[in-house]
Amino acid sequence: MNNKQNLIGIFFAVLVLLPFGIFGESAEDIIAQVDRRQTSDSEISELSMTVIDDISDMNNRKVFRLESFSRKGEEDGELSVFFFREPRRLAGMAILSRDDGQWVYFPSTGRVRLLSGAAKGGSINGVGGDFSYEDLGTGNWGEDYNFSLISSDETLWKLEGIPSSDDVNYSRIIMEIHKNDYIPRRIEFYKGKINPEKIMTIREVSAFNGRMNPAVIEMDNPSKNSRTLIEIHKMEFDRPLNDNLFHPRQFYR
Repeated sequence: MNNKQNLIGIFFAVLVLLPFGIFGESAEDIIAQVDRRQTSDSEISELSMTVIDDISDMNNRKVFRLESFSRKGEEDGELSVFFFREPRRLAGMAILSRDDGQWVYFPSTGRVRLLSGAAKGGSINGVGGDFSYEDLGTGNWGEDYNFSLISSDETLWKLEGIPSSDDVNYSRIIMEIHKNDYIPRRIEFYKGKINPEKIMTIREVSAFNGRMNPAVIEMDNPSKNSRTLIEIHKMEFDRPLNDNLFHPRQFYR
């Protein structure tokens, strides 16, 4: 076989191997790593949420303290619950997310609300801000979206995600993922085709008990000129958590 035939053979071999990612990871591989690294058997977090209704007046803000618990369910998939601790008027309010639904508990009235698909896209009652119920819910990116790779440089992958079900309130997302740790640094959430409705930016990444996680998360809403900031103060992993913590029956007393 001469050199020309060798080159032709190599060329066709490369064409065959391209779909399998010989020159880099596929979008599916990348997002699978993102999901794998952001989940643990269980997670407990203490955090604050700062809501700024108008970024032209940064001094006018509302601050909330929360505690969150999440766990991998044996039969129920990813489970999470947020409890508001401060201010006093919201203390005890909870947002519970499971594969089979999302519930909000209002302690002042004792009312429990099962959220519909459309309601999940709204802001949190009594809190406002730019994080919707859906944004605070559980689930993996790879389960909610089908991803394709848009671009790649030395530092970041840029992926586009298209919803894989009607339960998602966004029409698409654009995600930039850091290659060193597979932690997204920026996510654009779209409902229309041109401008993003919201933009999430990871401002800080820190080590919590030896694991790298987002520590400061900013969500901007350009159309409202508003901003919401989440700061993670403490995280613990892999502690046993009771099943009742992730069941809506805890609210019916």
